[in-house]
Amino acid sequence: MIPAHEWGGRWARIGAQPLLVGRSGWAILLAKQSHDVAPQDMSTSSAARMFVEAAPDDACLMSAGGLLDALTPVVGEHCTLCDDEGERVCPCCLGKMVLACNDPACTEGHNCEPCDVGGRVRCPCRPSPDAVAVIRGARFGALMMLPLRRLLASVDPDTGVSLWTATGVPMTDGKGLATALVVDIEGTRYALAERIHGEEDQLHEVTL
Repeated sequence: MIPAHEWGGRWARIGAQPLLVGRSGWAILLAKQSHDVAPQDMSTSSAARMFVEAAPDDACLMSAGGLLDALTPVVGEHCTLCDDEGERVCPCCLGKMVLACNDPACTEGHNCEPCDVGGRVRCPCRPSPDAVAVIRGARFGALMMLPLRRLLASVDPDTGVSLWTATGVPMTDGKGLATALVVDIEGTRYALAERIHGEEDQLHEVTL
């Protein structure tokens, strides 16, 4: 455990990717132990050590509602249909992945085509995979910012938020250094590694 600024060096992987493994990886770090997910000891990770530091003097201070408004043009509005997961249970098979046959004589289930037998479908609120938020000159994938959208929508709009970019963050996959976006929201810290530049990137400048 890292006893620094009451973050303790513990983090919880709430999303699909571990902390900064590969480009565009995101993570959520919790000041307190979570009951939803098991915290991991990140005492050997230099990336984690950076993220338990206090917010720098040049951090942008604003309200949660103000940051959500600034990000909306690129990440979209808060969605109650999928709770900002970007996907939801298939309305056709209700997540069961198979459908009963319309023929009463048939007792076999048939694969659900709308969800491609996955049980879930893309929500209309989901940002394009090519949508990119440009913040302080660095590029961040909008799709990876859905957890941040959810966090911002879950607190009072007047809640204070600190945002900054950290440069020279060592990637835990050993593939060099990255710039990371870091946002503090009421005892929760969101971190996102910069995206590799792509030819199809749809850039959206976010003014803070």
